[in-house]
Amino acid sequence: MQRLLARFLITLFIIIFVNNAYACGSGSQWLCEIGHGLVMAESQGKNALLVSGYAYHTSIAAHWPIGVSEQTPQDPQGLNEIPYGLGYGRSWYNTDTHEEYTLFAIAFSDSYWKPEAHVGYMYQKFHPIMDSDNFEWGLGYSPQILVKPSWTGDAPIVLPFIGLTTSLRYKNFETNVTWANVIFMNLMFKFD
Repeated sequence: MQRLLARFLITLFIIIFVNNAYACGSGSQWLCEIGHGLVMAESQGKNALLVSGYAYHTSIAAHWPIGVSEQTPQDPQGLNEIPYGLGYGRSWYNTDTHEEYTLFAIAFSDSYWKPEAHVGYMYQKFHPIMDSDNFEWGLGYSPQILVKPSWTGDAPIVLPFIGLTTSLRYKNFETNVTWANVIFMNLMFKFD
């Protein structure tokens, strides 16, 4: 199932961008590099287990439509900041350029303790810390699509977004932090 999801995302990306001759022109070479990274993640990448960890609600937009961020008599629990969940990914690290390309899907409990799922792609450029090849810091971005229940009980909400991402990595263990309107932290364990 996970490989099928990864192949679907890569195929969709290739159809939209990479196979288009215009998309690989000099002004958009980066699209071809992303496409190559996604193909390599799916075909030669390592498996990854994602464990959701912590969510910090940074703005009033994170609390819409209720506008509540703390415990109140109307909302005694406040917002969920421990979003329990698991996910699967495929990750490929280019040792020549120190870039990592990851395809992933993760499901967890959202701010209101309801199920939420994200499917996405994460790109990061890594830099060694203290001249170590094992301990690195990464910075990048993560376009994602989230699916969550609506607040009114109607059809699910499907939203695309792009989050800024940073990581600390030691060998095959990574702590990822992504920020959109919620700062979301998760752990990633890579294995063959």
